[in-house]
Amino acid sequence: MTLAFIPPTRTGIEPGAVRTDLPRINQMSESVFGPKGHGVHTAFLETTQGLRDLGYQVGTNERWRDGILHVHTLGPWPLYRLRTHRGPKVVSAHVTADSLRGSLRGSTVFRKPIEGYLRYFYGCADHVVAVSEAAKAELLEGGVRTPISVIPNGIDRRAFARSADSRGLARADLRVGADEFVVLTVGQVQPRKGVETFLEVARALPHVTFVWVGSVLFGALASSRGQLEAQMRSAPPNVRFVGQLDREQVAQWYLAADVFTSTARQETFGLVALEAAAASLPIVLRDITVFRELFGADGALFPSDAAGFAEAVESLRLDPKARATAATNAEQLAHTYGAEVVAQSAADLYRSVLGAPALVRARR
Repeated sequence: MTLAFIPPTRTGIEPGAVRTDLPRINQMSESVFGPKGHGVHTAFLETTQGLRDLGYQVGTNERWRDGILHVHTLGPWPLYRLRTHRGPKVVSAHVTADSLRGSLRGSTVFRKPIEGYLRYFYGCADHVVAVSEAAKAELLEGGVRTPISVIPNGIDRRAFARSADSRGLARADLRVGADEFVVLTVGQVQPRKGVETFLEVARALPHVTFVWVGSVLFGALASSRGQLEAQMRSAPPNVRFVGQLDREQVAQWYLAADVFTSTARQETFGLVALEAAAASLPIVLRDITVFRELFGADGALFPSDAAGFAEAVESLRLDPKARATAATNAEQLAHTYGAEVVAQSAADLYRSVLGAPALVRARR
């Protein structure tokens, strides 16, 4: 069964009321105990809080063997829980074999074993949630046969709301000049994120300030760590790599920036672009399938190379009206992906899994 992402069921439950239409829900992610500067951890937090806001009883990394288990990471502990859980089991497929390539050392050499592990892991669930149609296609190509639904990640728009003085206050806190034109990227520093393209664009526009929020995660396991650190050291003077920050500080950078870009060559979703949209930033994204799916024709600009990025950024810098239009388009799209909307879609999926005939037979 595949569920398209459509407006979820509206139940009319009053805020603060306790929902009884689902058993308790255990949201599970190993990111709680490890590096947190990535989209999987953010998606886990947003889904958990969104379900709680809807009134459901939600735990995180509990040892419950009843209720609904919803897993977000792929390590041995979640696998054990999937094998031993007695209730419905859902896995969010934030990771595909392609997303690991250019993220972790050895992911290309060991691609076949990785694909085999992913097939087995996702096969232990009753249902898999793909965060985009592009991710679903990768899962099917990789041999995943568990039923797959597409439910995108969601964002809490309140965390990035812009006010009349928020830009100035954020810039003062971050020591950004009032007249600086700031282009922002948020994400891990990885080969697949297009670091070399980001630096090439910065060199083409020396009068623009380029900021990258994020760092090289996963220590010695990180792909091309030495090369990436060398690129960061040789960055031109108009580039700031500010490292890993907590969510509140990241939100400040969204408020301080003028344009958001992502030069990534591969993504399963692209949650940071939605956060930037919620902060009313014009969006410039590499022309890849998942970004087109997420932002449509009007929600962003889609260059395909460094020259295209430089042209798009400069055109936005020189045309305040175009910048305002692009910001409005992005902000309107962000409302579609509110955490409360996505959480309700997840709840609708849980109900469908509870009624699935295969699940009923397994529980007997």
